[in-house]
Amino acid sequence: MRAVATGLFALLLGIATASAQAPVITPAGDPSVLDDSLYALAVDPADHPEEAHVLLLDDGVVRYEIDGTGSQTYRMIGQVLKPEAVETWAEHSFTWNPERERLRLNWARVVRPDGTVISAEPMHRQESDIPAPEGAPVFSARRRLRISLAGVEPGTLVDYSYTTELVDPVLEGDAFSSWFINPGSTIRRSRLILDLPADAGFRVHEIDVGFEPRIDRVDGRVVREWNASDLARIEPEPFTPDSTGLHQHIRYAGRLSWADIGRWYRDLAAGRYEPTPALRERLEALTGDAGSPEDALRRVHRWIAQDLRYVSLSLGLGGYQPRTPDTVLETLSGDCKDKATLFIAMARALGFEAYPVLTTAARVDTTLPSLRQFDHAIARVEGPDGPLYVDLTADLVPFGHLPGSLHGSTGLVVPEEGDPWLVTFPDPPATASRHRVRLTGALDTTGAFRGTYHEEGSGLMQYGLRQTFARTLTAQERQNTAQALASGLFQGGRGGEITAFDGRDLEAVPALSMDVEAPGATSRTPTGDHILPLPIASLGNERLLRYFEETEERRAPFDVGALSGDVEVVRELEIELPAGWTADLPGDASVSSRFGTYESTYEQDGTTLRIRRRFVGGRGIAPPSARSELVEWLAGVVADNHRYLSIHPAP
Repeated sequence: MRAVATGLFALLLGIATASAQAPVITPAGDPSVLDDSLYALAVDPADHPEEAHVLLLDDGVVRYEIDGTGSQTYRMIGQVLKPEAVETWAEHSFTWNPERERLRLNWARVVRPDGTVISAEPMHRQESDIPAPEGAPVFSARRRLRISLAGVEPGTLVDYSYTTELVDPVLEGDAFSSWFINPGSTIRRSRLILDLPADAGFRVHEIDVGFEPRIDRVDGRVVREWNASDLARIEPEPFTPDSTGLHQHIRYAGRLSWADIGRWYRDLAAGRYEPTPALRERLEALTGDAGSPEDALRRVHRWIAQDLRYVSLSLGLGGYQPRTPDTVLETLSGDCKDKATLFIAMARALGFEAYPVLTTAARVDTTLPSLRQFDHAIARVEGPDGPLYVDLTADLVPFGHLPGSLHGSTGLVVPEEGDPWLVTFPDPPATASRHRVRLTGALDTTGAFRGTYHEEGSGLMQYGLRQTFARTLTAQERQNTAQALASGLFQGGRGGEITAFDGRDLEAVPALSMDVEAPGATSRTPTGDHILPLPIASLGNERLLRYFEETEERRAPFDVGALSGDVEVVRELEIELPAGWTADLPGDASVSSRFGTYESTYEQDGTTLRIRRRFVGGRGIAPPSARSELVEWLAGVVADNHRYLSIHPAP
């Protein structure tokens, strides 16, 4: 990336008027740039054979006031290089909240690189409400503007600009937004102008930005301007962390503190945790015969998580203010904050100390306090062994656990008194998320197998099983499931009746068992030996190994957990062989690195044949230079991908 000084950038961009203030962009145009100069930045498609389009301009002009009101104007000029990019640039949609925002489409036109106008405005525009999704309905005041442009084809330029004005912030003084200087594709010119009140506590966080902005102070305001040119395309790479050091990123937020945000929510939810007669009546019906307060709390958790339908009415303050428990009990529905509020009220009625926690599945920038970084609410309960966090919208997650998307994430605890504070949720080790498959049985002299299949999961590895058995399967569905499992173990295998758990019983061990038989588990060689296809999966990833062997250059670091799964996988096989039979066994394997640990054992003890394979994923961040270490580790695991055993009958 080459950053260009503001003066030179002005000449390249075609600055029409020199000013330290942010330009006021309207449908009449942008007074700070000349369109012809921008269109002249068009590239030769032959120089970009891997790209369907390039950006000639990626431009943002953002202004905030001390109360959080403000405007954001964005402009993009894209050059279409290939037919597959036509639809992307011919159709656009813009969304906003009409209760708090105003949207203005400044212009949208299609031109040629010489400035010849093909279409001066959209041929079609439609404004509509955004419908609520059916599965988990969220009724909000979101609007969408869709436009269609005529004449878009390879060789043309699409130039559009829009402005969103925030006229009524949810929380006064709250502001938050972000900007990528180089999001990935080739960009000829990138500019961000950030116009903020001076000495008002606004915060700006630059991430991996390798140059300084121009800074001007005018009339009690600070105007920062970042300019860059000729930003090369960044090839996407798999298994990258949130911050790669490659993508230059700027975030900015208002003057509030995390405590300010928490206190605002506390005031908004005030009075909603007091037990009412209706709440006490429902609580008695749920927990009247519970053996202990802890058992009662588990019942409350399961009922709210599983039996109260998720419906969100995010209109006005309803997007942030929880409804009263009595309202939720009457409708038997609510969104995350409604469910969390009801749970907290019931927990307190049972004698527990409980609080709401604002959070999100996305990464929170803790240096920039803003309500806009949160989009979810859960509950915290003070238990005898420490705090427990409960997501009341996760219907299959056991009490005291969190969905994987929240592991290691950030939350804002809002106590009844005192300052709110940030917490980091627990991130259990890989061994807490275990998937184990064990197959035991006997092989007779004809090569037929009869035995038992057992599968169980814990932590993050339990939810596939829970989802499968979250409802009562029909007899045909159970038979189909058994047959699918058995045929995956042996060609021609047959599965018996499945013994499984209730997936909605959050205290049940997620496990299933069934009998398996395979009349032709082995095949015979001309010499009379038996060839047994191993019915337990190999754990080496040959495709991944080939990819990293062939992709020698690596620019981004590795997210080790994303690559290796950050889980534990165990596969075990125990077979009784006929008397006098022996198997040719490979040697044991043991491979360990920062990317994970793999070990396998192969043994025959008398007539008992045992095979065990165990994989534990790693976590953390590894530098790009670790690619060779990764290849060596993957190769070591793949080397143990033995799929067959040769078994010799008794002489």
